[in-house]
Amino acid sequence: VWAALSPAQQQALQIGDLFKRRPYEVPEDAGPLWQGLAAFDEGNYDVARRALTQAQAGQSPAQGIANFYLGAMAAAEEKWAEAVVAWEAAGAAGFEPERLRNNLGEVYHRLAETRLEEGSVEDAYQSASAANRYKDDDNQLNQLLAHLHQHKAHTAAGQQRWNRAIAHWESAERIGGGNFRLAYNIALALEKLEDYGEAAERWREAMRRRPRRDDHPDALTDEQVARLWQHTAEAYVRIGDYEEAARVYNTAVKWQPDNLTIRLARAESLLVDGRFEAAENEVERILKQDADYIPGLLLKGDLYAAYSNWYGDKIAVPAWERVLDLDPG
Repeated sequence: VWAALSPAQQQALQIGDLFKRRPYEVPEDAGPLWQGLAAFDEGNYDVARRALTQAQAGQSPAQGIANFYLGAMAAAEEKWAEAVVAWEAAGAAGFEPERLRNNLGEVYHRLAETRLEEGSVEDAYQSASAANRYKDDDNQLNQLLAHLHQHKAHTAAGQQRWNRAIAHWESAERIGGGNFRLAYNIALALEKLEDYGEAAERWREAMRRRPRRDDHPDALTDEQVARLWQHTAEAYVRIGDYEEAARVYNTAVKWQPDNLTIRLARAESLLVDGRFEAAENEVERILKQDADYIPGLLLKGDLYAAYSNWYGDKIAVPAWERVLDLDPG
């Protein structure tokens, strides 16, 4: 405390000389600040709290010093909210040693954890954000903040406030680093906003970040990977980018080559993109796997009918007739 005072303040607090050495023995007529500090040093918190509360009503710097040590006692008793009030008051009174910043960062962090345990996500978020002002490079605090942003994002999503949900998920991403789950959630929210182009990019990011270990909670099977790539391709289809959709469908097929639904979607995207020969080859591969696959036969008919000539009709009509044979309805 003494070192934090200016020469003028030291002179004004004449009795301060007594605090340059231990034991501290203050006279009975010493002011409440000095009585309180001496009691604090002895661990007599009851006496210290009464005296420092009196000093708290005085002028700076006594007011700031009193609040600082009132906060220290509250923190020692894990009364985090009380410590915050006292330490903020110390700073407001002009008493701002480096330790005060460190203490505020720590006590706001503890308060955030306590409020989260109590189920108060919003209060926990406010406390964690306050702690971040004082220690923005603390890994444990950053993890807590990212977790709270995700809590708030899920709440916003439940209320269909998609822009707010995305903002919180992106904040969690900036603070804690990106991962599969965050990219996945952002992609879903973007689709709710019908921003399919950006959603497609987020789906691709999610797939790049997907866990590779089988024991990971978000581990995906080959079928799930294929379906998500299919979903990514469908987003490109929605914005009319059939060329990119075909490329992404190709990736999906690699993960599940026997999935005829995905192969058919790839063939359709090739056809719409005007790549008739590639679409034709894909349809033939589908029908080679299952000659009676009705969606494949229908697409084969559409594909050859698109040629608008006798040769195309010669192949299209039998394909459609085969469909009617398989399913007269």
